[in-house]
Amino acid sequence: MTQVQLTSGAQGAFQEALIQELMFEHPEVLPLTEIEGAIEELISVCREMPTPHGPIDNLFITGDGHIVIAEAKLWKNPQARREVVAQALDYASCLFRMSYTEFESHALRGNFGKHKKPSHLWELVPEGTGLSEPQFVDAVSRNLKRGRIVILVVGDGIREGTEQLVEVLQSHAGFHFTFALVELSVFSLPGTADRLVLPRTLLRTQMVERGVVRIEDDRVSVAPARPVSTAPEVKRFSGSISAEEFFDVMRARAPALPGQLQNFLEQLSPLGVYGEFLSALNLKWDAPDGRTVNLGILQRNGQVWTSEAGMKSTEAFVRRYNEELAAAWGGTVDPMPWGTHTKWQVRLGGKTPLIEMIGSRLDAWVEVLRRLLPWLEEQLEHIDSGQESPPGPEGLKAGT
Repeated sequence: MTQVQLTSGAQGAFQEALIQELMFEHPEVLPLTEIEGAIEELISVCREMPTPHGPIDNLFITGDGHIVIAEAKLWKNPQARREVVAQALDYASCLFRMSYTEFESHALRGNFGKHKKPSHLWELVPEGTGLSEPQFVDAVSRNLKRGRIVILVVGDGIREGTEQLVEVLQSHAGFHFTFALVELSVFSLPGTADRLVLPRTLLRTQMVERGVVRIEDDRVSVAPARPVSTAPEVKRFSGSISAEEFFDVMRARAPALPGQLQNFLEQLSPLGVYGEFLSALNLKWDAPDGRTVNLGILQRNGQVWTSEAGMKSTEAFVRRYNEELAAAWGGTVDPMPWGTHTKWQVRLGGKTPLIEMIGSRLDAWVEVLRRLLPWLEEQLEHIDSGQESPPGPEGLKAGT
């Protein structure tokens, strides 16, 4: 297996147009879940989407209204590397000023290659994979207005100078679009015309605030946008589009929830517990042996699931964990047979708790974890060594 050099002009090498085509035909090659966990199932819209500042190499959407643009670039020299990052940001700034109608009109003037050109963007969304058409239009419009776009620069290797440039740009602007640098390694397979493509995310920014990119006398600068009124507590954990959208959904359920959840995550941090924002908020804890334990899932529909906590080998912890949460929240515990073991789930009023029902009692969740995580750590150590599991808090023995 031989690596193909993606050097512009070399005989037999991939050119930028071929990288564009590769992404267009196989959007799954882009590691989006590493960059924005809530964005999945990219749909290729077009190549060379025209904008007032020049064509966008690749435009993608998702069934739930997310927007992703990608620039395919081969790195030639430091000046080219500076220009391509500024160029990508400049293209994005064009989209921020578009309405849905304008966005759709520009997209439909792009290059669809061998694919049939749709009459409307909605036609590209497979049935059953996203929102209804009015909801889709609203979501795309909202993301355009708020600048929630993922910008990818995809190339043959990201040099140190480019990383430093992105850091400089980010230091001038704080949130709203996510910028990532992706390296494609292409290998030819012996005896065939096939190629193996290995993508790698080399740099991912936090959300970058919408700003104005200026290039004057070959110098790149970013002027910050007019300040946006945002509650202080929302900024603390708004490091990704996925997180910001999650808090927007929570705010719609109850205005106090974003602040309550922010404080909850801050209190969990010293315990080594962190939030992973995917389609839901997953509470994770990394054990000393490297295993990652799920401690709860907060769905966007408000449901709080604790039945997935721990793992099969720590059923005693899972049961005790749910029992203490139920006691703290005034609920009960529901045992659910699952294969050869039992899952345990907190119920309030006989139903799965909704986050707004426990928003004011999240401190109790922190205290339960503060008490039980040391016991879980001991359990995992004894399981690994084949020893008898240690007694839990107040003498409860694992396995009883």
